[in-house]
Amino acid sequence: MVADGLGGHFGSERAAQLAVEVIPQQIKCDQPIRMAFGYADKEIKIKQTQIAGHLTMRTTALMARAEREKVKIFNVGDSFAFLAEPRPRR
Repeated sequence: MVADGLGGHFGSERAAQLAVEVIPQQIKCDQPIRMAFGYADKEIKIKQTQIAGHLTMRTTALMARAEREKVKIFNVGDSFAFLAEPRPRR
């Protein structure tokens, strides 16, 4: 999982930290990934109102999940995921 706070938005590093904490925690509690992302969004919005000056804190988030022979990508924002394959040995 990767979360990257949006530059220029005060408190965005805290928003990214919250996403990295909350999303995996919710998944461990058997929440579907989409719901875990939504729960993190709600937690960030709550913190926006509780911490002075943090009303604009924002983050992107990206998670990859391996399932059998597939990899599923979940993201919010403009974060990218790339598939990298090993080079053949010469």
